[in-house]
Amino acid sequence: MKKTGIALAALLGFVCMPLAAFADPSFYLGYTGKKWTKDYGVIAGTCDAAAVSQSVAAKQIGAVAMMSGTKIRPQLDDADRGCWGHALELAVVKNSVVWTNKATGVSYRLVPTRDFQQTERPCREFTTLITADGRQHMIRGVACRRGEGEWALRI
Repeated sequence: MKKTGIALAALLGFVCMPLAAFADPSFYLGYTGKKWTKDYGVIAGTCDAAAVSQSVAAKQIGAVAMMSGTKIRPQLDDADRGCWGHALELAVVKNSVVWTNKATGVSYRLVPTRDFQQTERPCREFTTLITADGRQHMIRGVACRRGEGEWALRI
C-alpha cells in the first residue's frame, strides 16, 4: 500500500471514531458547575449506593455530593444522603435516578423537576418515591446548594 493509502486509511479511521472518544472522561459537570470525578451511575439513571458508601467511609472529600437537613422516614444513611445529593447535583430535570440501599432494603426514585435560584443559591425542586416495607411514600421538596457539594433539604 502506498503512503497516501495508509494516510487516507488513518484519516478515515479518525473521522469514523465515535464522538464519545473526544469527550473529557475525567469529570462530570454538576448542575452548579462543579466538576465531579465520579457520577456513581447517576448520569445513566441509577446510583451505586455501595460505592457512594465506600467513598464516604474512606472520607474521600469532594468525591460525592451530600444532602443534609433531613427529617425523612425511614432514616437515611450516608449512602442514601450521598445518592440523593449526587442525583441533585448531576441529574437532568425530569430524569429519574433510582437506587436501593442493600443494607436497609429501601428503594428510592428521585426526579429533579425544576431548577431555580434563591438568594443567589442554586436550588432544585424534586419528587422522590420511597419504597420501604412494601409501602410507598412520595416526597415533594426543594433542596438548595449550601456549600461545596452539600444540598440542604426543605420539605
